[in-house]
Amino acid sequence: MAVKVDFEKAYDRKNGSFLKHIHDKVGFSEHMVSLIMSFCIHGDTMEWWATLPHPHYIIAGNNSGAVATFKKYLSSCFYMNDLRVLQYFLGVEVAHKQEGIFLIQRKYALDIISEAGLLSSKPVGFPMEQNQKLASSTSALLKDSERYRRLVGRLLYLSFLRPDLSFAVHILSQFLHQPRQDYWSAALRVVKYLKGCPGQGILLSSQSTLKLSGWCDSDWASCSITRRSLSGWIIFLDDSPVSWKTKKQVTVSQSSVEAEYRSMAVLTCELKWLRGLLWCFGVFYSGAVELFCDSQSVHLAQNSVFHERTKHIKIDCHFLRDVVLDGIIQQISLLMPLRNDNLIFYFASWTF
Repeated sequence: MAVKVDFEKAYDRKNGSFLKHIHDKVGFSEHMVSLIMSFCIHGDTMEWWATLPHPHYIIAGNNSGAVATFKKYLSSCFYMNDLRVLQYFLGVEVAHKQEGIFLIQRKYALDIISEAGLLSSKPVGFPMEQNQKLASSTSALLKDSERYRRLVGRLLYLSFLRPDLSFAVHILSQFLHQPRQDYWSAALRVVKYLKGCPGQGILLSSQSTLKLSGWCDSDWASCSITRRSLSGWIIFLDDSPVSWKTKKQVTVSQSSVEAEYRSMAVLTCELKWLRGLLWCFGVFYSGAVELFCDSQSVHLAQNSVFHERTKHIKIDCHFLRDVVLDGIIQQISLLMPLRNDNLIFYFASWTF
């Protein structure tokens, strides 16, 4: 269900006291894992949740009667517009099919293409050119830098449902302070890529077994300016991607193994967080979550002896080793023949 409420009357920006009072009175308890999915309610035989992005409110539950009762109570507290079954939310189109729930941003993508003036352009097969090094560009500075920042910002929002844009958007967002012509051309190439697949999105299958798995990779010393490495990871819920990121590491890694290991540590934190989130939904894991990574990183995480070249990453080693020993994570080498093992390489380096 989706509703729109008047938060000027319903929400105190300083402490949210009025809305929190409503949740407490109904029986909600604060979510301990995610502040975005802030509250959950426990009835006699059911559980249900709500998300709270201003000024819209999503109510979800497995009991339609309880949902209707809660909406009726909210409407008695302040003005509320009931939008019924969720179909469109913050630029995301939600389609309910027999196969599951489709999440797409087709309209938003077409708006980007139209604004860039590329509706009649020829689509390209990849969002970036192979081995392109934008950091070393000496092309002329853009006269209209705001246009570049706006386009990259819109692509960034689009990448929240498009894992294939993660790497390209990460690269483009590094040059917002002083955009050049080459950066603008690279951004337009991403738009041309969108032209070929504006309706691509995510299917949350109705037949899902809710099995988590994660892939990670890194590009060692990829930044030509700082020589910091790039981390990339993606997490699947069965065959549906649910979380992904491409990000430059905060410190310089002295070896490719260290860079891989730091990527694995970040992915492990995300997997633990998602396990906790699923636990709040009543999904309990009895086994370990599969984590696919470089074979050398697997060996390092399982090795109880610290060598001179790895002692500076001792804290991460302890953290990962404890997670593995506790049975939370099961590490698998990417050298094994896997169905999806090639996907992660598009998050850390654009070589194919």
